[in-house]
Amino acid sequence: LIGSPSYLINSTPNINERLKEKLLLGADGSNVEKGLEAFRLAFTEPLVSDSNQGFLRSDAFLLVVILSNENDQSEAATKDYINFLENLKSPTSTRKRSWMMHFIGVTGAADENCKTFGDYKDVGARYMELVHLSEGVSSTICTANLKNVLNHVEKTLLTLLTEISLSRIPIVESLRVSFNRILIPNDPTNGWTYNSQKNSIFFHGSFIPKSQTRIEIYFDPKDPK
Repeated sequence: LIGSPSYLINSTPNINERLKEKLLLGADGSNVEKGLEAFRLAFTEPLVSDSNQGFLRSDAFLLVVILSNENDQSEAATKDYINFLENLKSPTSTRKRSWMMHFIGVTGAADENCKTFGDYKDVGARYMELVHLSEGVSSTICTANLKNVLNHVEKTLLTLLTEISLSRIPIVESLRVSFNRILIPNDPTNGWTYNSQKNSIFFHGSFIPKSQTRIEIYFDPKDPK
């Protein structure tokens, strides 16, 4: 972000107003879109030890949100930026990827009917490569209100961060999940779902667990030994 401080945290005074000041800066900079290169520079020297010192936390999940009406024009290949993020945020014992990218821009969907400022639009294919790999969300910028888009980003992140990996392969029909000893529904909109590829439970909608929620998962294992 332009100015000082270069990033905001929960305790920043008047954080909402400060964020608005830093985002509403006009379009006087370069007209060459380099969103991928921008985040790489933010996490490398000298910025990572200077104005951005303290931003990147080793124990935190890294979420990158790109907002643009153009495709990325950074010099390096998308695989180079993927490798950079993979090395920057190592996988954990329960999560194969500790970063995620979301894209708000021109997606190229058949029903998008996109008309951006100045009537310029360019599908963000390079950004969406990283979105797809990291299981993020690509949403259209061609909407009068981005609130729903950002809510979708938030729910996707919370669903990911509340994932619970199971220690054994369950008989799926036997799975039961409870919050504070009350059973919750098996529902992909408001409830829990089981992902067989990850052998994990995910939570959705109003059933994304809050802090101090006691979660219990019951199942019969496929292999009883």
